[in-house]
Amino acid sequence: MSRSAPNLTMKMKLRFFKSIMDSEASLTRMRPGAKSMRLLSGVHQKARDVLQAPLQGLVKLEDSPKPALRSKQSGKSGSSRKPTNDGLPKEYLEGGVWHKRVISTLFRWAGTQPNPWIMPDAKVVDALEKICDAYYDQSIQLAITTTSTAFHLATQQLSDGWRSIFGSSAIAIVNAFFDAHDNYSDSDEQQQDFAQGALDKLRFIYRKADGNDTKKFRGLFRGPLVVQVFAAHFNMIHGSKWIHGLYEGSSPPQPRAPLALAAAAVERALMLWGTGTITITMVREAKTTRKAIKLPAMINPETGRQLTQHVAFSELSWGKPTRSYLESIEKNVDDDVMEKIMGEAKEFSKASHGEND
Repeated sequence: MSRSAPNLTMKMKLRFFKSIMDSEASLTRMRPGAKSMRLLSGVHQKARDVLQAPLQGLVKLEDSPKPALRSKQSGKSGSSRKPTNDGLPKEYLEGGVWHKRVISTLFRWAGTQPNPWIMPDAKVVDALEKICDAYYDQSIQLAITTTSTAFHLATQQLSDGWRSIFGSSAIAIVNAFFDAHDNYSDSDEQQQDFAQGALDKLRFIYRKADGNDTKKFRGLFRGPLVVQVFAAHFNMIHGSKWIHGLYEGSSPPQPRAPLALAAAAVERALMLWGTGTITITMVREAKTTRKAIKLPAMINPETGRQLTQHVAFSELSWGKPTRSYLESIEKNVDDDVMEKIMGEAKEFSKASHGEND
């Protein structure tokens, strides 16, 4: 698969990530033993609890948001504000239809797109129009354009309410795994060693990855951490439905893009732990204060400038890895296997019933 880069590539990537944080630190790579890797599948209830709880209290939601709407009040070209639901007709908001139905259905559509990070505005407008046609009476429908409030709200939700949740979920799930096992819960060194080992040969994306021969690894994209983060997608599309004309063909496409986002998000989370960017002290402080984990800004050793965008789960840093994972999924994961992965993810999701089936 295209993400199976040589071990040297992953080692260099980890060292670069760490060198920005601490130029004097060196990484000691350790492969997780078979017992450690099997422990990944033993955190089911903990993961389910994490998925059903708000993530904002534990992790900072980071992404590259769409530009906000220009302020109509100021009239100044440089003034802007974040779009709000106040710009929608009150009928759109009644019964929570906009958020519970329209936005969740948009997320469902986004999960079938060829690039989950960048979607052409025209395609988003077309999808949003079809979705609104399905949920609202024609007499109250808005004209949706790239300058309309509905469009800006939708694209903001795709950023803050969909893509960024994968990054947050991955951090929460990895932390839940460490919390569930005594040999990891109180040792930064053990957590770093495990994370580095899981990244080695991309073991974390496999269901079984014992030994060093990658040809013997089994269960591609069925690694417990990846599946559990993938489950967040099914929570986010709860209440959605398939809409006629929104997809090509006679049957709805499978959500391969969210699986790729989940893999990229887990890789990022493991890197944050593997390089010591996230520590036990930081996590405990966040829990005690009920505030988000504030990830430190990286410093480019050559320019001295802060590189906060490289810490965030954003298109800038994780767009290329996500697309690479998606290419591998499309090539190596057939429809039957994808159905199995979806079934496993739904076991962790509170939305594995009703309209999401």
